[in-house]
Amino acid sequence: MLEKLARNCFRHRRRVLAIWVIAFIAIAVIGRIGAGAYSANFNTPGSESKAALDLLTKRFPARSGDTISVIFKADRGVQDASTRSRVEALLAQLKTHDHVVGAISPYEQAGANNVSKDGRIAFGSLQLDVQGPDFTPTEGKQLIKEATA
Repeated sequence: MLEKLARNCFRHRRRVLAIWVIAFIAIAVIGRIGAGAYSANFNTPGSESKAALDLLTKRFPARSGDTISVIFKADRGVQDASTRSRVEALLAQLKTHDHVVGAISPYEQAGANNVSKDGRIAFGSLQLDVQGPDFTPTEGKQLIKEATA
């Protein structure tokens, strides 16, 4: 039976190829039509992630949000005095934004491991009081604009 199917597929290979292409396109179109909006929601009632988020919000409200990493590269090294002052000034500036409740600098003890072995790349962390989906793209773009300036 499979031999007969293989023989027919080989004899009518152009038609079989066309059927496969049409089927692939149809499945892609049906998938796009039937797909819902993407969502990164961890608040599904009864889920373990919801319970963990509720616990964090209740006991550690300042740690219940997401974090943003701010990466720095300095050819002279991140320990250079001028680089250090610029990085600390930027983190202090970003810390003043809405929803940013804290910042960890690579120059603090808590961020000491956030420096690469060659000392030219480091990162700081911004702690948010909201989850990622609640942090609007406009707010994110403003942070990026200030960081790249």
